[in-house]
Amino acid sequence: MNKPTLPYDIDTDSYQCPAGQHLDYLETRERRSSAGYESQVRIYEAEDCVGCGLREQCHKSKSNRRIEINAELQGY
Repeated sequence: MNKPTLPYDIDTDSYQCPAGQHLDYLETRERRSSAGYESQVRIYEAEDCVGCGLREQCHKSKSNRRIEINAELQGY
């Protein structure tokens, strides 16, 4: 399943899901790959996915949609 590209709003630092809900910034976390590479990812989460008619097309999580954004990788 290919997930759709989510539009980013720089003014609110949030992404928008296909149903129009905002995925707001939660926190930044450190990640270390199996090769030992360290990176930072920004975590964004939707407020409430319960009852959304597009949920099955958007994600399979039992909770709200959450995405991790690595700004360095997006630059490439």
